[in-house]
Amino acid sequence: MRDGIRTPRFFGGRYTIEDNSEVILYSDNRNFLKDYSPRRSLDAIRSRRNVRVTLVATALNEVSTAEVLLRGIFNQKRLPDEIILTDTGSRDGTKELLENLAKDSPVPIKILSKPGTNIAQGRNLAIAQAQFPIIAVTDFGCIHPEDWLENLIAPFEDNSAVQVVFGYAKAVNSSQEEVRWILGWSLEKINPQNHLPSGQTIAFRKQNWERVGGYPEWLSLTGEDTYFALELKRSTTCWAFVPEALVLWIAPETFHEMLQKSYRWSTGDGESGINVKAYRWILIKLLSLLFFILIIIFLIGLILVSKFLFIKILGGVLLISGFIFLLWRYRKRQSTIKDEITILAVYSAEIFGFFHGLIRRSRVDRRRMKGIRGTIFVLTIVPIDDTGGGARWTQLTLEFLRQQYMVIYVNKFPKYESVELNLEFKHPNLVTLPISRFHWSTIIKKYRQALTGKPIIGLVELPLAEYLPIIDHVRSENGVIAYDLVDAWETSLGGQWYDREIEQQIIDTSDVLLSTAPGLVDDLKKRSNKNVHLIPNAVNSYLFNPERAYSLPEDFPAAEWHLIYIGALWGDWFDWGLLKQISVQFPDAELIVIGDKANLGNGMPDNVHFLGLKSQRDLPAYLYYADIAIVPWKINPITQMTSPLKVYEYIAMYKPVVAPMIDPLKDIPGVFLAENETGFIKLIHELREYKPPKQEIAQFIRQNNWQARVDEILELAEQKRDAA
Repeated sequence: MRDGIRTPRFFGGRYTIEDNSEVILYSDNRNFLKDYSPRRSLDAIRSRRNVRVTLVATALNEVSTAEVLLRGIFNQKRLPDEIILTDTGSRDGTKELLENLAKDSPVPIKILSKPGTNIAQGRNLAIAQAQFPIIAVTDFGCIHPEDWLENLIAPFEDNSAVQVVFGYAKAVNSSQEEVRWILGWSLEKINPQNHLPSGQTIAFRKQNWERVGGYPEWLSLTGEDTYFALELKRSTTCWAFVPEALVLWIAPETFHEMLQKSYRWSTGDGESGINVKAYRWILIKLLSLLFFILIIIFLIGLILVSKFLFIKILGGVLLISGFIFLLWRYRKRQSTIKDEITILAVYSAEIFGFFHGLIRRSRVDRRRMKGIRGTIFVLTIVPIDDTGGGARWTQLTLEFLRQQYMVIYVNKFPKYESVELNLEFKHPNLVTLPISRFHWSTIIKKYRQALTGKPIIGLVELPLAEYLPIIDHVRSENGVIAYDLVDAWETSLGGQWYDREIEQQIIDTSDVLLSTAPGLVDDLKKRSNKNVHLIPNAVNSYLFNPERAYSLPEDFPAAEWHLIYIGALWGDWFDWGLLKQISVQFPDAELIVIGDKANLGNGMPDNVHFLGLKSQRDLPAYLYYADIAIVPWKINPITQMTSPLKVYEYIAMYKPVVAPMIDPLKDIPGVFLAENETGFIKLIHELREYKPPKQEIAQFIRQNNWQARVDEILELAEQKRDAA
């Protein structure tokens, strides 16, 4: 397991990280990571016994380690409430030994026998039968000090919000002496926020295991703990790291075992497409070394065969310089030639293992697609990384992925932003492409397993003629079509592409009609004579978390207090006059504007700061340090039919919002509406000392996050299928 979260880019990489977690450090060692925050002490909570725990592990030919593991568990200060072990087909007597040892268990213990299953399947089988809400996972081949489980479970006892806890696995030899394990990390080098836990010492809530679909059974053998941890990072917010939750992991002791372990672990990464950037770095290192060796051979040959003394001297100087460089490098790394050879051998095994996984990927993908819940075709306007990744259908797509759906994301237009943020959205269950590259026959051929016998939904954001064939194909697969009217396209928003007849054709074809604002709902009802469902915008409540501590952004201006606007700066609804008037009326405030400015907004006062387009993941920090959020829009037919997405993000961070009197924003807690410019300024004055109703807002956010929106869309589609 390699520490850190890496974004893959090459060699078939298809997984980018969505880390919504904040990791709390629980430790009594005040000298460990002294500057890390947040942190809490273990001392006062170790003795608590408010939660109940199921311990699980899988075994395959572990007759030499089974007794060590179980005796260690039986001797824990804090015992699990039950133990469930899965034997995946041992032929060395492991199962019989486990059954014999179980007779001495101080807690209920169950031995499952499922020959032919892999590690992920074995764990999932055990967890599925667990009676208790907290699942602790470990591995055979580990030694457990008597306070291991007590320390691992302590954060759950301390904080009901904690969802995942992980400890530290120290590599040791058979004599329990610490060894330098080349693929491991020393405790001092672990960054709790970025570290990805293995299956040796981790605990989580069973409901979170269910939400991410369990351990990935589609992987052949390894890599399941990395993928599982990354999926937990997507869908959970509160983690804990307990370095005192220590297990001693018996690392491979022979050179052959080390290479074999490296090869197997890397195969799982190749199958899933994770950590690809790391393998690119390894490959470059190996190729550089090969090039260096070839140069050495060339120089030796040159010295031996050349008839010219000058050439021999030059070759000798270069050869000696190369050896001096190697010696300097060894001393700098404090390594020996043996260490370097070992590292190169492990790197080579990793590369071969990774490419072996790549070769098997198509077969693995067929297994993976059998486990998804259904397929969503998103027919939208712009690429998934537009607007800093914060657009409505990007957020809905990410939530569909969290809920184990495959998403085929199709866009018509390119991005027109003046800034390239180089964002990536990659996941094994996500396909993104422009309509010009979409071919139904290719989709059917490549993703047939995902489309057969499972729900299919076509979600149409943009009423374009190019999308009509895709709609017909989805319907031919018994899919449900939902048209989502997000803007009044007959206004200037429709530009030159809008065709009312095409939109009417899509309306008539759709099984479900959705809309973001009451005015749009009324318009759609008149045109369809069908039921139209109001699905306003929402917030990514994983990301916009007011309980987290955020670092102050480097470009955040210093001032007594701050106003902030995040969003589009173009269009005939944005009120530049109001923005300027606000800055004039509040000269002691700094007015922060985040959005793609281009050449707009010139001539503003000095206290207006255009910070440019930002990734959505950067926005919570700016809101955290701001005082009041504003929506400087005009009141016109366009804004009366718009659901401002950023308002939900504003209030999720407990910021009071001042906005124009537009219908979609009525009755939202923490949002104050003004009928004119004078009223807008007055509200800002009044809200300087405002204390938000946090409980009311939190309840509103639970009902208006993207998870709630996806649940509603899926329910409407299911109702339509049942009625068909």
